[in-house]
Amino acid sequence: MALGGTALVTLGAYADRATNTVLPRVASDLHGLAWFGAAAAAPMITYVAATAWAGIRVDRRGPASGIVLGAIVFVLAQLVSAISPDMALFTGTRLLSGASEAILDISVTVLVAQLLPEELRAKVFAAFAVAWVAPSVVGPVVAGSLADGVGWRWSFVLTGLLMLPAFAIVAPALRRSITGSSERRADPTARRRVLAAVLASLVLGLLAWVGSTGQLWLLIPALAMLAVTLLRTLPAGTLRAQQGPPAIIAVRAMVAGSFAVGSLFLPLLLVTLRGYSLSHAGVVMTLTAALWALGSWLNARDRIQAFSAATRLRVALILMALGVAGTATFTLAAAPGVIGMVSWSIASLGIGLATPTLSVAMLAAAPVQEQGHYQSGIYIAQATASSVVGALGGALIATGHDTAAGFGVMLLAGAVVALLGAALAGRVSKPLQNP
Repeated sequence: MALGGTALVTLGAYADRATNTVLPRVASDLHGLAWFGAAAAAPMITYVAATAWAGIRVDRRGPASGIVLGAIVFVLAQLVSAISPDMALFTGTRLLSGASEAILDISVTVLVAQLLPEELRAKVFAAFAVAWVAPSVVGPVVAGSLADGVGWRWSFVLTGLLMLPAFAIVAPALRRSITGSSERRADPTARRRVLAAVLASLVLGLLAWVGSTGQLWLLIPALAMLAVTLLRTLPAGTLRAQQGPPAIIAVRAMVAGSFAVGSLFLPLLLVTLRGYSLSHAGVVMTLTAALWALGSWLNARDRIQAFSAATRLRVALILMALGVAGTATFTLAAAPGVIGMVSWSIASLGIGLATPTLSVAMLAAAPVQEQGHYQSGIYIAQATASSVVGALGGALIATGHDTAAGFGVMLLAGAVVALLGAALAGRVSKPLQNP
């Protein structure tokens, strides 16, 4: 079971990194640069609603059917991406990719909880984290080389076909999974949260459309609508960063939003402003995986764990702020590229420290009977933050601001968000009292 789950996580990591690497070429070949932000943000949009829906579906039918459904949607999204004639259809396939990722994330997590004893679960989840490293290192290089050599479409064909061996590995565990509980079928609270999540996804879709069309006058009302839907979707107190689990979710959103500025738009910056090939841009993005893994490894060391979660998180977010701000030097023609590379490495090290710190803090802070509610809140918040960044960045690109100044503003704004998260780090340590 552990091997099968790791295979699915590895494939998801490869797909994510490969797509981000070839997206600039896709937008160029399909004459749809204005759609770049929408295509980048699309997976996070459906991820929000699908995460909430998948949780209820898995409770009802068990994780096996969720993994089967997620695998089918994943393959469909990859293969249709490969034959997309324009950016409109390609962006639609990215919506499917986000839904498949959400379904697989929730289903694999529940499968682990069902089939493995408690003392092994932490080790398996650690393996999942490590599983991101190799594909994140190899994915950008392989995808960039395919795009430069035989065309970007083959990158998606390869990714879709890789689901076959991954599913074959996990299939034996599916027969041993447990079906869901009928007691959850009539949970009106859960259904209301799903409805709110769907509305939030629709608003995120509106934001992506606003970004791709350059209708900037709609940004403020769309963001206001998003805030209203998130009040119903996320745990109470999240938007105020209330002490405890709500603050953990809020800071996780800031971590995701700050880092998304680079992960979504750095390949485009490197290709269009610095003249990098996709292969060379992929090498730069590979630093993300390597330094993220190093940060996670360092965070697990006893000497680092001796510091409080708030201290570790504050240091991590300051590193992210410095790194994201330094990455803006890529926009300066006179600045050596190595400065930007080192800076992005520092940002990646920071998120590697921050992410496990927040995950462990949530396990300690949230009431046992509400872990699912708060964990889904983390997934939704980080996906929403990344989607908003994609939409806002896309709006700048669609209005002709895909310039050194435009990219520089985005990166510096990401650094400010990281500093805000550092200022709120002290709120994550105090746990809620179990009722």
